[in-house]
Amino acid sequence: MIDDKDRKRFAETVSAVTSADSADSGIGTYNEKTMHRVLKYFFEPDDSFHEIPLGAYVADVRRDNRITEIQTSGFAAIRGRLDFFLRTDEVTVVYPIIGRKTLVWVDPESGNGSPPITSPKKGRAIHILPELGRLGDVFYNDKLLIKCVVVEATEYKLLDGWGSGGKRGSHRLDRVPTALIDVVDIANTDDVRSLLPFSPGDSFTSKEFAKACGFSHKSSRDISMALKFLEASGIAERAAKKGNAIVYRVTERPDSAFA
Repeated sequence: MIDDKDRKRFAETVSAVTSADSADSGIGTYNEKTMHRVLKYFFEPDDSFHEIPLGAYVADVRRDNRITEIQTSGFAAIRGRLDFFLRTDEVTVVYPIIGRKTLVWVDPESGNGSPPITSPKKGRAIHILPELGRLGDVFYNDKLLIKCVVVEATEYKLLDGWGSGGKRGSHRLDRVPTALIDVVDIANTDDVRSLLPFSPGDSFTSKEFAKACGFSHKSSRDISMALKFLEASGIAERAAKKGNAIVYRVTERPDSAFA
């Protein structure tokens, strides 16, 4: 659980990081993006514990045999890294989810930004399910902790694409967190179950699952991965078919070998 003290410290971290970055080189021109940098300093303010070499890798944070990795993109890319780190250390993976987003379009020639636009998309901790599936068996290591950090953020995108005034196929310049909403810890399948908008015995199709969890209808791959993870972890099982749709049911308890 987080409180006002945590939210205040997060805001102070955002202010310190963005002030330093703006003085150095401006938004998006440095190697480490703002979201990653803010989260690293929020979870470990002492930078003497940052960027610690370990084997062929460099840990974002390592202190007292606890590694903290800030992962702002998909988990598939870090499976090997986590497997190596977990041989010797406990590992926390920090994954940001944008609960409320403001969008600013940046002209690539002038550098001028558009007026902020509030996005209708609302990120939730349950949206981490596809990434948990991409971890494979690494998820079930009892030395691994996942922290879903739900934040408000401003996303800066370049008008360098095609169609719709350069918005289609455009590139993201940076994401700057502005406020901390919540932090949700996931250490085991019980924690995953607590995220579900369903109770044991409830049934649902993939379409019903997506709607209840707030997944975009365009995220078919993520929805499929989330359901595969729920099956593999024993949290849900295939129960029947409704026309061409598979009906899933939430189990009473995980029944996989890893639960």
